[in-house]
Amino acid sequence: GGNPDGFCLMAWFPHPKFSVPETAPDADPSVPDSQCEENYPMHKTQKMFAEKLLNYNPIPVPTPTPAPVFYDSFENGFGQWGVNFGTPTLSSVAYHGTSSYFPNEDRDEIYHNMGAQYSNVVTVMFYDDTTQNDMKVKAKLNDGLNITMLGVNTNISTSKYCYSTGGGFIASAVDRTTGWHEFKFDLSSGSDCKMYIDGVLVAATSNMTSYKRIILGDNAADGKMGNVYFDYVLVE
Repeated sequence: GGNPDGFCLMAWFPHPKFSVPETAPDADPSVPDSQCEENYPMHKTQKMFAEKLLNYNPIPVPTPTPAPVFYDSFENGFGQWGVNFGTPTLSSVAYHGTSSYFPNEDRDEIYHNMGAQYSNVVTVMFYDDTTQNDMKVKAKLNDGLNITMLGVNTNISTSKYCYSTGGGFIASAVDRTTGWHEFKFDLSSGSDCKMYIDGVLVAATSNMTSYKRIILGDNAADGKMGNVYFDYVLVE
């Protein structure tokens, strides 16, 4: 709807809200427009016309992006996280901002409690180093009964990322490469949990339809560890 000519005409006028003070002159046929424009961007008659056009074709206001349910990039340390094992360490190897979580101990794991059960999308960025071939590091969701996981388990594969839908780890078809990777858990359907690595669907399970805790790191007392990092945890 609306008058397309209105938008064309509006292009000739500054926005009336910001253009004309109350001292601006009314239209006067005896005063050339150029003389008026030396002091004011438009006279009051032009302002009135511009305001009518603006009211007829209001300028659309962009819809604000909804705030995430939860977000943390470790810029303020671990204030939003509890500790399951070890002493969490910050690193400057960051995907966003200047900090990330570096699980650099044999058992080094943190968690965030959501405070309720959620069925939405959880994204975690993971920095991998393929020269590190002796570790079990993962991102996990927990609903209080079931656990789903994405990460690296070199007991299963040193060349592929692994996943778990509640049982043991399984090697995915996604190759490990050095750099940042996206782990995503999509529970937005309310009927299952779809698990993605770098946009590739690696698994889906109806065993988990919601979750209440996000867990990062390594909980296994096996002497395995590696130089890998977690950052940019986003829930939306």
